[in-house]
Amino acid sequence: MAYDESLIFDARVDTKGVEEGLKEIEKIADGYSVGKNIFSNLATDAIQAAGSALKDAAQTGINFEASMSKVQATSGATAQELESLTALAREYGSSTVFSSSECADALNYMAMAGWNVEQMTNGLPGILNLAASAGEDLGTTSDIVTDALTAFGMQ
Repeated sequence: MAYDESLIFDARVDTKGVEEGLKEIEKIADGYSVGKNIFSNLATDAIQAAGSALKDAAQTGINFEASMSKVQATSGATAQELESLTALAREYGSSTVFSSSECADALNYMAMAGWNVEQMTNGLPGILNLAASAGEDLGTTSDIVTDALTAFGMQ
């Protein structure tokens, strides 16, 4: 079987325990129509919030993987190099004001400018600092820096 480096998320939520708990609450609140309605509304809201949070988390993962696929396609990075860049993006995504997906977008701009994996690895911290200090979008900052360096024939 071929391995395409994709992630598959199963975002089903088991609500059996919540439903059983609500039935118990309904038994306790039986005869109190206001109480039943309040508990019913709270349970519905909680289930919707949990489903929304799972959906958002799955979408974040999907976006990150798509961004890293672009980095690999643009840079021609090997599987091992992509692993290294992915770890780098995740590390900076968890330790800076920028997300892992934003770090991946910055790496993609570097790859589009022709930077190799070593240059991207060494250049990302400076671009992160510049974007954070300027309060600017990380991808845009990476694009501007790489374009300026290319224009001046610098690496």
